[in-house]
Amino acid sequence: MKKPLILTISLAAAVAVISINIGGYRIYKNANTRVEVSPVSAVSVPMWEDNSSYGIVTTDLTQDVYITENQVIQEILVNEGDTVSVGTPLMIMDNTLATLDLEMQALAIDNIDLQIQAANRDIHFLETAAIGYGTPGNSNGEGLPEISKKADEHQLLSSPGTIPADPDAIVYRLDRQTILFLKDDTQNIYTVKCAPETIITPDFLYRIKGLDMDTGRKIGEPLVVFLQIPSIGKRIYLDGYNFDIPEDFYEMTLEEFMYNYNTQISDITSAGESEVNPYDGITAEERDRQLTKKKHELTTLNIDRKEAVLKYEKMRKEIAEGTILSTVNGQIKSVGDPNTGVDANTPFISVSSQDGFYLKGTVNELKREEIAVGQRISVTNMETGMMAEAEITSISDYPVSDNASSYGTNPNTSNYPFTAFLSETSGFKNNQSVSINISSDGSGTDSKLYIPKAYVREDNGEHYVFIADEKGRLKKQVIEAGAVMYGYYQEIKSGLTTEDLIAFPYGKNVKEGVKTEEVESPSYY
Repeated sequence: MKKPLILTISLAAAVAVISINIGGYRIYKNANTRVEVSPVSAVSVPMWEDNSSYGIVTTDLTQDVYITENQVIQEILVNEGDTVSVGTPLMIMDNTLATLDLEMQALAIDNIDLQIQAANRDIHFLETAAIGYGTPGNSNGEGLPEISKKADEHQLLSSPGTIPADPDAIVYRLDRQTILFLKDDTQNIYTVKCAPETIITPDFLYRIKGLDMDTGRKIGEPLVVFLQIPSIGKRIYLDGYNFDIPEDFYEMTLEEFMYNYNTQISDITSAGESEVNPYDGITAEERDRQLTKKKHELTTLNIDRKEAVLKYEKMRKEIAEGTILSTVNGQIKSVGDPNTGVDANTPFISVSSQDGFYLKGTVNELKREEIAVGQRISVTNMETGMMAEAEITSISDYPVSDNASSYGTNPNTSNYPFTAFLSETSGFKNNQSVSINISSDGSGTDSKLYIPKAYVREDNGEHYVFIADEKGRLKKQVIEAGAVMYGYYQEIKSGLTTEDLIAFPYGKNVKEGVKTEEVESPSYY
């Protein structure tokens, strides 16, 4: 009668032994799993970007100045037949309406940033929510704590400060030394967190106006600054283009400043202290559905932001160029009449060159920000080898379709035409081809780090790779990705060096914390 019991016990013991053996094997296997890593130098490619291009020198050059319907002419400074030189003012634009439009565009960018923060917040909570069978108490995300950006996602406005700045730290004095945080991809829109008792000084207001406090002389471009006050859920918008400094202004708290002067104040969402995830209890199906929706929303918002920033920068540049200057030495060929209307397709002012040689060349869009009006570049006569310097007088805002003059660059990028004036003309002939070196250090090449795109992964707009840490364990390393060359090689701007050990980021064993094994030659799975 007891034999079945003995048999049952024996079977249970056997199952237990097998389970222990399987579990032990898994532990042994996990402990001995290795992911191969190789030096970044072994997978990177020696991509030396050529900074040289080709152009033509000519004595026949015309500067055409176009006016759009939205631009208002304040004063015309030249007449038909006048002789002008490079840098001669041609006319002054009235930027009153343009600065108001610029203000609205800056607010639009800030509003998109708030929506991006909210979308990132919801994605974070959805990904970390405890899965259940009920409905979360607050599925629309209202009242959720705001997620602040990390310090390394900001750029600092140059300042003499020596203490590392934290974008989430509260600033208690606003003056010329205060560190401000530049909004991503913009040139002059800043933000800083304050308190109601933060002191704002006249020096700070002169700073955002771009003026010297003692002389009133212009020393820089105006700034746009958002003063965030999380403790009361308010923000103050200061626009250096339109804000007038009160004559009786003195040091005061932001609380006084808000209510004593005509400032733009709006509400912001205060950071919450609760760690409760409002999506706890959500079903797996509903979580996946909302995650897909939120990630699509985030992608759309990032595209909207890029478009908004491009529009803002174009408007800002038009305002900065309030005084239109001549880019050639020559004679005024024609001047329009603002009273008869403006045709955007017809030059309002045309200047025909009469003296000297001019260089017409192009610069690739990847290097567009590396050159500026007034910069000197090197020009080489391709027939004689003679070299000369030229000063850039204008850079077009519109690309050309011909990429032939930029051999060696990404064929999927555009080129922007520019004009330069040659100070030394001996040895050059009209319509002669020349080579151009626009490198800032004169070397003609720049060395950058490129690795195959297959080694770079992306998640919600964040690029990362897997490398070995100091303990030989695999870790996720966030990088700043740059241009893609030839559709295959990814530029790494920061976050990775040639000395790091990198892993191919795909495979069932590729996860953080796994042990690594260094090999000389990378292997692909």
